[in-house]
Amino acid sequence: MRKNVNNEIYKMYEEECLKNKKLKNEQRNLKLENSNLKYELEYKNNSFEKKIKSEIKKAVSSLIEENSILNNKLNDAYEEINRLKSQLENKDYNIDKLESKLHKNSTNSGIPTSKEIKKIKTGANLYNHREKKSTKTGGQYGHKGETLTKEKLITKIKDNNIPVKQVIHYIKGTSKQKDTVKYKIGMEVNLYVEKHIFKHIKKSSNGLPKEYYSDVTYNDDLKALVVTLGNYYSLGYHKVKEILHDFSNGIIDISEGTIDNIYDEFSDKADSTINNITNNILNGKYQHTDETTTSENGKETYYRGYANSLNVLYKYHHHKGDTPIEEDNILTRYFGTIISDHEVGIFKYGTNNQDCIIHAGRYCIEGNQNILETEWQMTFYRFLLKLDRERKILSEFKRTSFTKEEISLIEKEYDEILEIGEAQNREILSTYWKEKEETLLRRFKKYKNTLLFFIHDFTIPSENNFMERCLRMIKGKTKVSGGFRSTKGGERFGNIMSIIKTAKLRKLNTLTCIKEIYQGKSLFT
Repeated sequence: MRKNVNNEIYKMYEEECLKNKKLKNEQRNLKLENSNLKYELEYKNNSFEKKIKSEIKKAVSSLIEENSILNNKLNDAYEEINRLKSQLENKDYNIDKLESKLHKNSTNSGIPTSKEIKKIKTGANLYNHREKKSTKTGGQYGHKGETLTKEKLITKIKDNNIPVKQVIHYIKGTSKQKDTVKYKIGMEVNLYVEKHIFKHIKKSSNGLPKEYYSDVTYNDDLKALVVTLGNYYSLGYHKVKEILHDFSNGIIDISEGTIDNIYDEFSDKADSTINNITNNILNGKYQHTDETTTSENGKETYYRGYANSLNVLYKYHHHKGDTPIEEDNILTRYFGTIISDHEVGIFKYGTNNQDCIIHAGRYCIEGNQNILETEWQMTFYRFLLKLDRERKILSEFKRTSFTKEEISLIEKEYDEILEIGEAQNREILSTYWKEKEETLLRRFKKYKNTLLFFIHDFTIPSENNFMERCLRMIKGKTKVSGGFRSTKGGERFGNIMSIIKTAKLRKLNTLTCIKEIYQGKSLFT
């Protein structure tokens, strides 16, 4: 019985062991399955996270790019706003600047009349700012006349041995009345021809003179007339040809090539006279200088002028600046006072410099015309003109300069006017004109000595208008002919006009001077 019980128990034990073993296997399988599920879950979690991040990154990157584009557009918008704001703030500045250019002319700036902006088409009475008047053309009542009187003519007849033809007339009256004498002046063109015969002999060592290489040549009087008409009067070759043809009743038929050769011959023979003019300017106490534009084959070129009261010299150049001045070698070796239109580059030459007060006054006029808040400009300009008038009056009483005490007072008044100008300039509303007038004040302060040099020596001119008048004919030449076709032509015209203008300043007959140079003489020593 007991044995059966044990067997039952053992059997139950074995069954429990088998169940336990089976459970262990199931547990192991479950653990393995659990591990696999964990790995699979981790893998799926990682893949999902990466996918989410990737999707987020894609979405965000497009947003970032779009945001960058919007930021750039925003920055551009800000720049445009600032630009428009700047333009808006400076609109008055730009308007004043443009109006200033529009209103500039030869009376309120350094612009020559040839480069003025013409608002209206001007006629003869309006050119160069002349106004139309009710008076008739010709001589005016109260003005000093220029009529050639009988007394003047009689003096000229005696001084020049002019032959007088007498013509008797009979008019109503009595034999006791004194004869009524009137004069009529006429001029005859007496054409003549010289026939030069050159005989050949063995003993002579002379060859045919160069001037007779052509079968027909012209004498020095006719050459002088050609040079004057073509240069001083700016007539073209064909006009010179026509005048000689008409005055000679069709006998003189000069070619344009011959006219050009006549100019060349005169320019070549004028070298020594040009040197004399140069030396006269170098030895003078003062000299004027300025430049003006012309053209050569459509390109802008320049003439630099040097002059004193009795001499004028014109130099032709292709450029402005120090190089042409050094090439001329006039200012570089000059010891005296140089008068110019505030050419700062000129101030390093000479022993003294005088700044043209008329030129300075033009900028004062410009400021006075355009600025309502200030009046110091015209006070300053009138001050300079007053000094010039006073010294001219004192010169009549043999004074050569202001006294030291007078100069001290003048300089004090000069400084006081500029101080008033500084105070008035603070009230200017326009930014453009405020800057411009501040620049003008600085200029007048810095170059006080060059503006006032004329008060120390009454023999020094206070302005440079003389040089501007000497250069004016260059503009006439340019307008008539359009300029020059070669550098040689420009240099030749400068030489010819230097001699003609110098002769005019010395009140000499230009035709006679030109003829003498053709004859080999050196003038103006």
